[in-house]
Amino acid sequence: MNSNAPITLPRDVECTAIPAGTKVMLQKAEQAFIFQSLGGSYTVRVNGNLFRIEPKDADALGREVAAKSTANTATPKSVKSLTMKSNEPITLTRDVEGHIVPAGTKVTLEKGEQAVITQSLGGNYTVIVNGNMFRLEAKDADALGLEVAAKSTANTGTPATVEEIEQEAWNQMRTRYDPEIPVNIVDLGLVYDCHFEPLGAPGRYKAQVKMTLTSPGCGMGGVISGEVQNKLLYIEGIDEANVEVGFEPQWNQGMMSEAAQLQLGLM
Repeated sequence: MNSNAPITLPRDVECTAIPAGTKVMLQKAEQAFIFQSLGGSYTVRVNGNLFRIEPKDADALGREVAAKSTANTATPKSVKSLTMKSNEPITLTRDVEGHIVPAGTKVTLEKGEQAVITQSLGGNYTVIVNGNMFRLEAKDADALGLEVAAKSTANTGTPATVEEIEQEAWNQMRTRYDPEIPVNIVDLGLVYDCHFEPLGAPGRYKAQVKMTLTSPGCGMGGVISGEVQNKLLYIEGIDEANVEVGFEPQWNQGMMSEAAQLQLGLM
């Protein structure tokens, strides 16, 4: 089905607003545009807003509701296996800590539970387990039957000037993705400011970043800001990094880059 073709909802359907995470009711006869269908769930745009519809409500989009699998599925053995069907369940090979999206609460997913990968961007994984969404860190890829990428011992390069350091900082922040929306935090417009303060030694700097979240109610702030801080400290020339999360001004869809808006079907 063409994702640009509108679908008229045949019935009312409960869904989750993105990125707020609140439950809302879409009304029968409203026009929905599908732009992503991963992990059995559907991300749709209705009246310019994004919503996630669960697999059990696929009929509201004119799709067949997939039968719930009771059998374990073969586990992929490498990152290359992510080309598999997006709705293929994976049996967790061990207990693994994850963060509930968007609440940010840390929980333990148990060995043997069935997980479906919906997003694998920026090295982390967003999965659905028992109808709920979680974010797993790259270091825990083995719990999904995937290879854990070897951690490089080299820095990202040797920028000679503060301008080059700043450019590399923006490049690194573009490798961090929102766990629900498949767009990096820079193109989403979440990074308001990034500047550098010189430290005592020549060529050594402290990075100061001000960023926000797509919703004040999102609990993932500490997780995402921590990831950004780690990325910045990995850059040669940055010895300290402070990442401040604030909500003034409050984020809105107009802050996204044109490329992000085109990707999400908002233009």
